Amino acid sequence: MKKKGKKQLEAEALATAEQAVRSFVPSKPLTDIGGWDDADLVKEGFRTVMQMARFGAKLKQIEAELRARALKASAAGEVKPLEDAELEGTQWIADGDVVTLPVVITSDELIGSFADESPNHKVLEAIAGEKLGEFFSLKKTWENAVKTGKQFRARAAEILGAEKGAELVAASRKLDKNDLPKFAVRVDWNRVKVKPEGEEVAK
Repeated sequence: MKKKGKKQLEAEALATAEQAVRSFVPSKPLTDIGGWDDADLVKEGFRTVMQMARFGAKLKQIEAELRARALKASAAGEVKPLEDAELEGTQWIADGDVVTLPVVITSDELIGSFADESPNHKVLEAIAGEKLGEFFSLKKTWENAVKTGKQFRARAAEILGAEKGAELVAASRKLDKNDLPKFAVRVDWNRVKVKPEGEEVAK
């Protein structure tokens, strides 16, 4: 029998934990969430995240099938004009007995951006001439080329040295309206772990 890998064991443990919290009822109503203890918050949050992941996957399948049926209906001429007459496209009305759902097929998808002097640029400029700026704007901006703050700090120290690197990092921080460095507080559900029975979490 093939030995289970670490990821498979972790997934099974999470599935077991989800089963354990499915019937959980918080000690106080959601309107008094400030009175919940840590366990209530984590268990209810964990259950909600797992439900969202499951429902999200289901919704993707449903929407993919609805889009396919809308295209089939379009090919058969079983579609209606859009409510907004200024938009290009059609809509298929899916009948759900108690509700109806419009699935919109639009051809109003336009280019969001294009490189300067690219083939797209040349074609559009040949059509619009000096009026191209009325439809598209050329922006020159500096974009962060490093994915994370940790990598940015390491690269700054490596290339500029410790002192200049630290200055660059400080000058690159986002500031709030009071010119104080912004910070992020992230609830990291992606790293949730099943706690061994009886184990205490160090505060």
